[in-house]
Amino acid sequence: MKKDDKKLKPCHNKPDIPDNNEICAIRYRDNSSGDGDIYFTLAYMGDDGIWLDEHSGNELLTHAGDEILEWWPLTVGTGNKAIIKA
Repeated sequence: MKKDDKKLKPCHNKPDIPDNNEICAIRYRDNSSGDGDIYFTLAYMGDDGIWLDEHSGNELLTHAGDEILEWWPLTVGTGNKAIIKA
């Protein structure tokens, strides 16, 4: 199974932009090798509106053609956000 064959269910009440520093599951295109590979990772949007890798804190989209395809907030608790099961 290719890594881009796995799909997450959409979040019905997801806002257009996540809260700053909120950890999200990210499906993104990494074009560092020019192939546009699709990956999943954990990331958050920094105060300046740039997606940052949750583990390293480095900017997630650094190459021409890199893009966020989908994202899901991983907030635990009540309210309009929920954990989405794959």
